[in-house]
Amino acid sequence: MAHLVSTLFHRSFPGPFDYFPSHDGVDETFELTCLTTDDFVIATHFWDEREWAETRIAVVAAVLNDSLGGEDEDFLAALNPQTLAHFRDQLPGPYFVKVEYCDYMGIQFCVNCRTSGETVIHTTQRYSALTACTVARNIAAVLNSAFLDDLIPAAIANAEARSPA
Repeated sequence: MAHLVSTLFHRSFPGPFDYFPSHDGVDETFELTCLTTDDFVIATHFWDEREWAETRIAVVAAVLNDSLGGEDEDFLAALNPQTLAHFRDQLPGPYFVKVEYCDYMGIQFCVNCRTSGETVIHTTQRYSALTACTVARNIAAVLNSAFLDDLIPAAIANAEARSPA
């Protein structure tokens, strides 16, 4: 099933991915886009926790880019070591998809952390429910893969080794 989700996701969003600040009419956001198609993928919303919202979207972008399989760049290792450590401390995984309803946003597929109970990121109504579910399931899968394969701890160690003391 994970391979099917990944295949469906990459058909719509072949990558690479990047994020930028935006807004949705009510909240400030960081939006993740697929650079190949210039399509919106997912966003983090915030009112006053800008740094934490950016940390979450930066880690999601990095694990999605690393999941593309390119050998040229290690996107997780390129992140600030404190960013990775903060993400791991607050949202250590495992990750799963939960469906929620919001009066303003409608049905959302949320990627949640089972350990902390917190939402990592959630979909919006910019595309079909099938696409939203596929996006959320793929993000949960690549986050779990990064943690299960010890990629994030290795990236933290690599980044710390590269940064001056």
